[in-house]
Amino acid sequence: MSEHLPGQRSDPDAAGALPAPADAIRAELDRVLASDEFATSARLRDMLRFLVDESLAGRVARLKGYRIAVEVFHRDPGFDADTDPLVRIQAGRLRRALDRYYATAGARDPLRIGVPKGGYVPAFTVANGGEVATVATDPGRGPAEGTRPPVVAVLPFQSLSSDPEQAYFAEGLAAELTLALTRFDGMAVIARQSSLQYRDQVPDLPRIGRELGARYLVLGSVQRLGQAMRIDAGLTDAASREVLWNERYAFDLGERDLFAVQDDIAQKVSARVAGRYGAVFRDLGRGAQGQRSAVPGAYDAVLHFYHFVAERSAGAGGRARAALEQAVALDPGFALAWAMLAEMLVDTYASDPDAPAESLDRALAMATRAVALEPTCQQARWALAWTQFFRRDLPGFRAELERAIALNPNAPYFLGVAGWATALAGDWERGLALLERGIELDPHYPRWFHFAHYVDRFRRGDYAAALAQATLMGPSDAPRVLALEAAALVRLGRRDEARVKGAPLVAADAGFRTRGRRILQASLLDGELGEALLSALAEAGVDLD
Repeated sequence: MSEHLPGQRSDPDAAGALPAPADAIRAELDRVLASDEFATSARLRDMLRFLVDESLAGRVARLKGYRIAVEVFHRDPGFDADTDPLVRIQAGRLRRALDRYYATAGARDPLRIGVPKGGYVPAFTVANGGEVATVATDPGRGPAEGTRPPVVAVLPFQSLSSDPEQAYFAEGLAAELTLALTRFDGMAVIARQSSLQYRDQVPDLPRIGRELGARYLVLGSVQRLGQAMRIDAGLTDAASREVLWNERYAFDLGERDLFAVQDDIAQKVSARVAGRYGAVFRDLGRGAQGQRSAVPGAYDAVLHFYHFVAERSAGAGGRARAALEQAVALDPGFALAWAMLAEMLVDTYASDPDAPAESLDRALAMATRAVALEPTCQQARWALAWTQFFRRDLPGFRAELERAIALNPNAPYFLGVAGWATALAGDWERGLALLERGIELDPHYPRWFHFAHYVDRFRRGDYAAALAQATLMGPSDAPRVLALEAAALVRLGRRDEARVKGAPLVAADAGFRTRGRRILQASLLDGELGEALLSALAEAGVDLD
């Protein structure tokens, strides 16, 4: 995921303030492209125009190496941005050409265009160093609403220690956190250099949000006294000042290396903020509730998906799927939407006995397309791995799973679900370790993650531990909890209790029983283990046939 560097000068009397940022940016682009520096290189002209046009259209999340290679340099869809350095080389040449232009013919231009290292999203700055907005002033919203991902900025962390020397840790932590956030799909992150200007200011959050074009702000403080360190971090909606999440961390530096603490906090805070069940997407999912837009923007579809993830109702699922299908029809290059559609199809197949087998073929085509469009999109890689898991293509599943994890080894949901599937595929030790890491990073993990722990205990004959895991899977009257408790109780010899647990399931409609069998058969690659669970349930009076 690329960094996004929008900003806006709020003082109309400030030197260099521009009344119409988009028009000014296009005028500057025309000056640059008409210069001698760019006259001899059609490649650099095409690349710069593409980057600026996509940024102004609000599509910064799509400025990836693969897309640039295919759409600007006309490489075929099999292009591999990881092994072919074409785009990185051209980006380096573009940066050097811009530097030469602004050192010579463009030295007096009122506005400057740059492409910061580490991504392909252009930055627009006025001559005195202030930044110009590429979007409307309402943070995180604008004329391209529905196509723009949410924008997050990490403000400088305050050092509350009496020793000014400790300020370096606070600055380093904010920098590490910014970097960690850029590895998550579905959002744009303001560059660190843009946020540094607020280091010594009393934070006026709505103003900062407007100036940076950020809907969400991460704030925090660091306090050290001797070997004790306390770190506070939180996420705030810039416009409303609503605190969406906050947490405190305490460390004894006599036991931990200072830089290890910094890395640990950056991993945990980024997961709490940007994970699938993190504060940003919980807030966005809440905002998507009940929307009925006839023609939703592309990113509106993503918001519907996150609302469905949070609610897990049939109505929310139907709206999400319809919105995603419309999004890819309007924008066939939207990799994230293709990946989400694939995941929803797989989930339906795994839980609905009436879902046709062709559902997995369709999901495979969608996930493969998502990966081809954006090979560095973790959601796309995971959708492909998830599909291959249920297709029983274990070599393909394991290969894509490793690629997905490598893209962001601190994304809690993907770590957790990767561990869940890895364990159920037979690699129990590694799978459960990944699962536990995902749970550690985000306390809002889905409770069905405990199913892998339950099955592990059940297969090893530790039925008391299996029973304890079943109770963690949801409300005490949830069908999945009752069923798994009943199976464990049977094996513990507590058959009367097992039948009490199973009674509501016996009275349930036949649809539940067929869905239950489908879920077990689809999820458990070990057929004998699945039959052992079904047998225990039958002894509790619950027949899933």
